[in-house]
Amino acid sequence: MKNRLETLYRFHTRLNRVFQTEEALLETAARLLARAVRADRIGVFLAADSELQLRYALHRELWLEMDEVVHLAEASPLARLVEGKRASLGAVSPHAVLYVPLRSEDGSEALGVLRLERLSSRRPFSAAERLTAGLLAAELAQNLGRTRSGSARRRQLKRLEALTDLAAVFASSLRVEDGVKLILQGIVRHFSLDRARLYLLDRERAALRGEVSADLRGRAASLRGEEIPLKGDHRFARIMRGDGPDPLMKRYEERVVYLPLSLQGNN
Repeated sequence: MKNRLETLYRFHTRLNRVFQTEEALLETAARLLARAVRADRIGVFLAADSELQLRYALHRELWLEMDEVVHLAEASPLARLVEGKRASLGAVSPHAVLYVPLRSEDGSEALGVLRLERLSSRRPFSAAERLTAGLLAAELAQNLGRTRSGSARRRQLKRLEALTDLAAVFASSLRVEDGVKLILQGIVRHFSLDRARLYLLDRERAALRGEVSADLRGRAASLRGEEIPLKGDHRFARIMRGDGPDPLMKRYEERVVYLPLSLQGNN
């Protein structure tokens, strides 16, 4: 009992600090947990919809990025574990394996699962080891939730800072054209885009008129010579009309994003 409390306190003190990334937290916790319950390998599964995604694994002293998906069948033992209906799940073939859940501090959200393995032994994890693993997993889950909240707040702050900078740049520009160019350059830099292009609607001509493009090197170029009729089948015109994507847009949808600009519901 005393050793378990000491282990939990040591685990708590090592994790109760600011981690810049979720991965750094998970790696630190996995190394501590492996020593606490004498596990040869620990897999870190994170919950996503109705499946578990193996993202990382600690194999003895080697920390690895992984890519494995486990689909959770309804009412299966693993699904019940994820749902919080079981404290742990163990097996001894082909070697000793123990699964423990990662759930939010209030128990309402499944964060993932830890898989602990003893590769050279079929000796099952003892009741004391299962209890210790469960307590340490609960501690990790609390810190994981806090780390995610902190990361979300930092991302939001970064976005606000970027918007403030862009607004200041636009306000200090002597010409609208200069302000638009600087804002587009700021968007490219903030989101690490290769290139961004801006087209404005010319209602009198019923066409999209090219304005400016900017790339990751900070270069800007005028697009004033480009004009796209709204009645045509160009993909930009399809977006303005609210039509579905064409085959080319679908093919490159993970690399190219088209965003219509709206003001008070009007494009």
